[in-house]
Amino acid sequence: MAKHTIQRYHIYDFSLKSAAQHDNPFSVQLSATFENESGEKIENLPGFYDGDGWKIRFSPTCEGVWHGRTSSDHPALNNIVLDDIECVPNENANLHGVLQIDPQHRQKFSFSDATPFVPLGFECDWLFSYHQADAERCHRHIDLIAEHGFNYIVTNLYAHTGFSTRQNSDERPVDPAYIFSPPAMYPFGGSNDEPNHSTLNVVFFADFDRLMRYLHNRGIVVHLMIQVQNKSVRWPARRSPEDDVFWRYVVARYQAFCNLVWDV
Repeated sequence: MAKHTIQRYHIYDFSLKSAAQHDNPFSVQLSATFENESGEKIENLPGFYDGDGWKIRFSPTCEGVWHGRTSSDHPALNNIVLDDIECVPNENANLHGVLQIDPQHRQKFSFSDATPFVPLGFECDWLFSYHQADAERCHRHIDLIAEHGFNYIVTNLYAHTGFSTRQNSDERPVDPAYIFSPPAMYPFGGSNDEPNHSTLNVVFFADFDRLMRYLHNRGIVVHLMIQVQNKSVRWPARRSPEDDVFWRYVVARYQAFCNLVWDV
């Protein structure tokens, strides 16, 4: 009998621990392969470090019992048999699986359950910072966007300036309650002014998780700009080891969200 039950297209985090010390736990290579009792397989899902251990984030694509096993360059995390997951029918009418090109109509979009998707987009570049400042009010505004028919949000994973100012274009003052730059948290260690790119800020990503889960449950597709270059962000050097760790981490942390469009 499976130890955990999860609805189809929903998300479950497997938590893994290791007592060993690491020079940089964000650089540990971790993945898992899952197989459904029907034979369907999902291979090499990447894991990520989350401050007090590692996680494998999994979203089942079909019903039935799933078995999982890890692979890692760290012996304590390698070849672990994960708890079985029983996937049951999805009860959230907003979720329809992975967004994809419609296999029958190559110039259209649909979800993996064949529900058609016609994007009506709303650009909220600063949404992550809004959520940091006031998650409850941010959720109300997401609800308002959804209630007006928008189903697709364009947003940044992080930006430092350039998405809100103290003056409108016609020089009217902006309500201070809606100024969200610079953000309260930086995705790396240190700050944007004095960054430590050798580590990542798991508190920042935990807050972004909550934002993503809210958008996911509302069925809003997220067009995620992972790294923008015109918002005064102190990013690691292009193609440096620190830059590579950042990109891999973002993919590992959010690959299970079926409502995601990657913008690289």
